[in-house]
Amino acid sequence: MSAVAARGRKPTAEDVAYARRLAEGEWGLTSIHRLMRHRDIAVSESTVLEWIDPEYAERRREDGRRRGREREARRRRLSTEPWLRRDATVEYRMVRLEALARIGLPRARIGAVLGLDFGTPLTEHEVARALATGTPPRRWRQPIAARRTA
Repeated sequence: MSAVAARGRKPTAEDVAYARRLAEGEWGLTSIHRLMRHRDIAVSESTVLEWIDPEYAERRREDGRRRGREREARRRRLSTEPWLRRDATVEYRMVRLEALARIGLPRARIGAVLGLDFGTPLTEHEVARALATGTPPRRWRQPIAARRTA
């Protein structure tokens, strides 16, 4: 067996047709792949299988489409859902608010970022008051009924 470079040339349409003719002539997948490598054509065995087996090629295309749909659905979900947990503790939310203020983000933007993070944006006034007093905005505090049972 001769040494073949790790990288070879890209396959052409003629190479694909040649591989299909070999498969019709009862050549096996491994043999066709080995011949392609010997001819310095950079392809994997699965690519050769895709050329010579239409059913495999269709399954692989469908898998690619399915993964693309899943990736797009995940991207859409992440762009509309809060990035951080809605049930994050009030203390954690206050630390996040103070950290955003420390890096110099304007109060209106802090409220928008917290809305993106936790699902409910704060007004500029709510952010200013929380920073001035060190107490969380009212909408973050536990309802009175929940405080009684805790």
